[in-house]
Amino acid sequence: MDYAEESGESHYLAKLLNTLGFLHQELGDAESALHWDKQALAACRRAGVDRNWEAECYTLLNLASDELLVGRIQTASAYRQEVEVILEHVQMSRYRVLNRYHLVCAELALAYGDVDAALQFTAEAASLAQAKGMTKNIAKSKLLEGQALLHLSRLHEATQHLEQAVALADGIQHGSLRWKTRLRLAEAQALLERPNAELFRQALDLVARIAGSLDDEGLRAAFLISPLVVELKSNARSPVTVTEASSPAAAPPTGFPAGLSAREIEVLRLVSQGATNRQIAATLVISVKTVNAHITHILNKIGCDNRTAATTFAIQHGLLE
Repeated sequence: MDYAEESGESHYLAKLLNTLGFLHQELGDAESALHWDKQALAACRRAGVDRNWEAECYTLLNLASDELLVGRIQTASAYRQEVEVILEHVQMSRYRVLNRYHLVCAELALAYGDVDAALQFTAEAASLAQAKGMTKNIAKSKLLEGQALLHLSRLHEATQHLEQAVALADGIQHGSLRWKTRLRLAEAQALLERPNAELFRQALDLVARIAGSLDDEGLRAAFLISPLVVELKSNARSPVTVTEASSPAAAPPTGFPAGLSAREIEVLRLVSQGATNRQIAATLVISVKTVNAHITHILNKIGCDNRTAATTFAIQHGLLE
């Protein structure tokens, strides 16, 4: 990087900075990712230099994903819109940029709760990735599609897509995707009331291996306290997902109405107290996406259409005590 700065190789510098941002993003270190990606964007747009449209698109897409990590959805959307303005200028490896764009659009759609749009973008991403043989992006598409289906409580379909995502990630030995796909598959199986402690154990082991490979203590610490790793550790300890027997026949009855699980009761109580999905996520140390899936599953079980009706149900069944 020092050589690139001294020699004036701004295109090379932008790509290096972009790569640093992406690597920090993969480890869940959003603030460091933003630091490097903003420098990459400045290098792309340095005065007097021909713009490298491909590198600029990748950097803007990185920044959109960075902002999603810290929950700034509107800022992420603004970066996505900047990509749309310049995407037509990308000629070399255009399909790679377009595939990454579709994946980021799917992430944004999920963040906004627009599940139909998320499914559309994942389908487009999967189609292009399959045509070009990009296994990593096929796996990412399956992961995002599984998450979208969880939002719709189409749990069996979600499980199928997430199982495919796990297999694809394992096939290419992709570091972050191997544990992230297991986290979401375990979530889907828990919602199906088929908790799988082994999936959590495997995901935790993969996280431990990644952490052990990081020589920088600060980066290792940032990875271990990143939101998804914290969610993984929390869910792995959850009695709903781990300590209950995996066999429905062996599982003791909860005593809760409508077949609600202990975790769903926790969520329902917070909903009844007027908590937003983000507040529920913070309280239970899980992701907003997981909260969305829980709420959808709760409403289906208790036969209610909205949060107000769910609150009435909770009061009538004495669940707020």
